[in-house]
Amino acid sequence: MDPYALDQLRVLETSAHRMSTGSFESATGSVVHKAGRNIPKTPLQVLQAPNMVDDFYANILSWGDNNCLAIGLGDSVFLWNARNGDSVMLLTLQDPDDCVTSVSWMTMDGYSGIIAVGTKKGSLQLWDAYERKMMRSFEGHQSHVGSLSWNRDFLSAGGGDSTILQHDIRAPTHVSTYTGHTQGICGLKWNDE
Repeated sequence: MDPYALDQLRVLETSAHRMSTGSFESATGSVVHKAGRNIPKTPLQVLQAPNMVDDFYANILSWGDNNCLAIGLGDSVFLWNARNGDSVMLLTLQDPDDCVTSVSWMTMDGYSGIIAVGTKKGSLQLWDAYERKMMRSFEGHQSHVGSLSWNRDFLSAGGGDSTILQHDIRAPTHVSTYTGHTQGICGLKWNDE
């Protein structure tokens, strides 16, 4: 069987009336009805975000498995607990000329309280959010750490210096460097499979 046989373009005929009623007619003539959603008209929660870095390439928001939102604001990282609405400051960087450019919660089962923080000056820090203390830091990027992605004990960090550093958090230094990009790395995502 040809693996691409099912990969065919299907054209759907739509109209403003059908879209407003949540139904549309397929190319074969059958009518498909979509279930409606109730979308709130007002926000459930409004969070203040002073000192948010105006940088399209920064990844300063991360929602963890612990139902906690981490946000990098200027030289600090704040945590907002969605269960009870509490917010706390996790850290403030020591260098006043540095700022947070990426945050990412660890996704390995049993480690929901560990968060990685990348900075404009190229450092990468691991923090225990429950104890509110830094566990360790990594160096290696010559520019900002703009993107982070976890795969169990491995943390990939993409930098403005066009490199991806692969860290095994059990090892003393990064374990590999990926080069070849001509511009900064602004997004990373491990395949969950």
